[in-house]
Amino acid sequence: MRIRGYIFRHGGGHCFFRAFFACGQLEKPAPILLMVDTGATTTTILDGDCERLGLDCSELPRSDQPTRIVGAEIYPHVLSDVAFIFIDTVRRFFDFRSRIVEVVRLPRVEVIEQTEESPRPPFSLMGMDIVTRYGKLTYEYGKGIVTLER
Repeated sequence: MRIRGYIFRHGGGHCFFRAFFACGQLEKPAPILLMVDTGATTTTILDGDCERLGLDCSELPRSDQPTRIVGAEIYPHVLSDVAFIFIDTVRRFFDFRSRIVEVVRLPRVEVIEQTEESPRPPFSLMGMDIVTRYGKLTYEYGKGIVTLER
């Protein structure tokens, strides 16, 4: 099984995967962009993405365990029993042709809030809880493609 994403070469070489996010609080899966972070243990979603998807973070339970992010230790909100529906993205002249490739279910994801005490990353993050489900993470920098494969 293979999931392809893209490398944003003009923004520091960050790697992204497009997916649809599904959870019990949403009527239907909604698009989300995940930046690969091999330093993140778990996949996290930004509060801004939650708001865009129509989720009210204040109604979500908080984790009883702290999470360490850059510059802070926080107790994030938690979404349980979630799924990411990954699509294969082929980039051509800024047009994207996509097809559903695989569904990855996670028992929970953390929601990272922006506060003065805890700055958040600029994107929702694909953590190692997803990356390690695949045996191979490859970059084709010249083509602007990143692949997760097993």
